[in-house]
Amino acid sequence: MDYRDNYFMANSSNHGWYRCVSCGKSFRKGDIDIDHILPQHHGGSDDLDNLQCMCKHCNRSKQDDTRHSVEDYAAAMIDELEYPKHHQERFTIGY
Repeated sequence: MDYRDNYFMANSSNHGWYRCVSCGKSFRKGDIDIDHILPQHHGGSDDLDNLQCMCKHCNRSKQDDTRHSVEDYAAAMIDELEYPKHHQERFTIGY
């Protein structure tokens, strides 16, 4: 199983819809990318806390840009502290 499968198993959807963390639009599973907050070639891992939903457009625009990686990672950690994984769908699904 790869990191994409692991992400979808750990994060439930709202009837198959997922929300892009960048633009906020909702997409079906097949139309959303699972992005590494800290890119792999910069030492980022496939751990769930380094992954986020991004639409293909936003992910392609980001590419390997690390300017927002620290803020994105910190936001993911704060969300996890405030809303543990069993409530994580609040941040990863679309409506």
